[in-house]
Amino acid sequence: MTFSYKYQRIVDIREVQQKAVELEVHEARIQLSAVELSKQEIIEDLHTLYNEKEQKQLIGIRVQELQNYEAYQLYVSNKLKVTQNSSDQLKNQLVLKEERLLTVSQETKKWDRLKENAYATHSEHQKQLEQKALDELTTTRFQLSGGMK
Repeated sequence: MTFSYKYQRIVDIREVQQKAVELEVHEARIQLSAVELSKQEIIEDLHTLYNEKEQKQLIGIRVQELQNYEAYQLYVSNKLKVTQNSSDQLKNQLVLKEERLLTVSQETKKWDRLKENAYATHSEHQKQLEQKALDELTTTRFQLSGGMK
């Protein structure tokens, strides 16, 4: 007799859920990585802008040009703050998704263990039935051969 687990649909659903959450976590990590890369580029731009302004101030710069550098530096600084906030939000979302993945993984493992236990019980029951059938066969043969003469 083949083994048929009565909760197999639940096991299958849990596995699909786990794969979906794993994909969400993977996508969240990719998003976070992209934002972190963008943040790093903005920081480099800010340093480059600061160094350019310092160089121009050493050789002399018009007030209007200095105001333009200051305005652009303020713009890039604000862009960095926005990117940092976005990064923080993505990090929080990633933590929540990783916690959800942990929960879903634990549930999936629990159902897998229950299935394994049910299979072990089924196998043991099958062995007992086979042994009983062999014992009956041996007894019948022994009786047909004349038993203990």
